[in-house]
Amino acid sequence: MQTPISTRPSSLELPQKSSRVVRKLKTPGSDSDSPNPIIRTPKDKSPKVVDRRSPRNMATEVYELKKAKDQLGTNESSKRRAELDAEEAKKHLAATSAKLEQTQRQLDELSESDDARVQELRKISQDRDRAWQSELEALQKQQSFESAALASALNEAQKLKSQLERVSQSARTEIQSLRDELAETLKLVEKLREEVNESRENEARAREEVTRAEMELEPVSGKRRIGVEKRSGRLRAELEAAEKSYRDEYIQSTLEIRNAYELVDEGKIGIFQERS
Repeated sequence: MQTPISTRPSSLELPQKSSRVVRKLKTPGSDSDSPNPIIRTPKDKSPKVVDRRSPRNMATEVYELKKAKDQLGTNESSKRRAELDAEEAKKHLAATSAKLEQTQRQLDELSESDDARVQELRKISQDRDRAWQSELEALQKQQSFESAALASALNEAQKLKSQLERVSQSARTEIQSLRDELAETLKLVEKLREEVNESRENEARAREEVTRAEMELEPVSGKRRIGVEKRSGRLRAELEAAEKSYRDEYIQSTLEIRNAYELVDEGKIGIFQERS
């Protein structure tokens, strides 16, 4: 975009600016210091063309040329700055690449070390897993064996318990039977005692009768005496038979009572042994 002419310098400065432009457009052969100033190239006619231009157009061209030069200088400066930045970026990239290569080497070394460590740890883990598996299998076998032994022991204990209950029931029945027999035996003994007491009383009465009969025999005749003696002998025989029966029954009852007590004691001992 061109700048308005009203903002440009006055027309008094235009000849100077146009002269500068004319000098810059001249070729090296048209310089005033040239040894042949008369000889000019075809471009020597350009100042005449410039001279024919209006001052306003020349000012605009001068401004545009200056603007182009400034832009060119700016571009050159930007280019140099860009080149410097590019060079700096190359250096930085080279340093970064070197660091990256070094880091990559370190990573490779660490990776190799880590791979070896991982393999070692994996082997240790596998060995440990195998050891744990073996120990677990041994524990499972031991537990299975102990479970079987416990089941067998419980079964045997149940059998013993059932057998003990049967033996206890049988022992209780036997003891009750022995108690009943003992009660009957005690009743029989009591009856025998009563009979013995009665026999003793009869014996005492018989002795009294014998004594009385003997006393009566003294004054009576021989025939009556014989009868009394017979009666006395019969009474003595009955008395001896009663005494013998009493002794036999007493001995028998005593043996039965003793046997009953022994059976009761044996039953108790057997029950205690089975329970223990």
